Amino acid sequence: MKLVYFLNHSSKKIEGNAAMKEAIEEILAAEKRCREKIAEARRKAAEIKQESEKKASAIVSDASEKAARIIEEKTTIARKEAEAVRKQTLENLAAENRLFFEKYRDIIDRLVNEIARLVMSSGQAR
Repeated sequence: MKLVYFLNHSSKKIEGNAAMKEAIEEILAAEKRCREKIAEARRKAAEIKQESEKKASAIVSDASEKAARIIEEKTTIARKEAEAVRKQTLENLAAENRLFFEKYRDIIDRLVNEIARLVMSSGQAR
């Protein structure tokens, strides 16, 4: 800034050196253009960064939603499979119980009859 002031107010002192003044003005103009280009590059970089962050956020959000859907689907499948296993297990136990009673029906009938006889006879003994 001081150089610009100097150039604007001291033209009489450097009249003989117009080429130097012109060179300095060109340097200052080039510096200004560089600052403007740097500022524009920073603005563009900020825009690119913001857009990239927006896209990354959308990707993460989408992945989270997909993961939640997959978890829900897998949980539903696991529940159905667990219910099927539970149902099959209960059916197997019921079948085993039927087989047990069929296999030992004679023994169970004899034991029930013997217990009934003992209860009846103990009631008569009193």
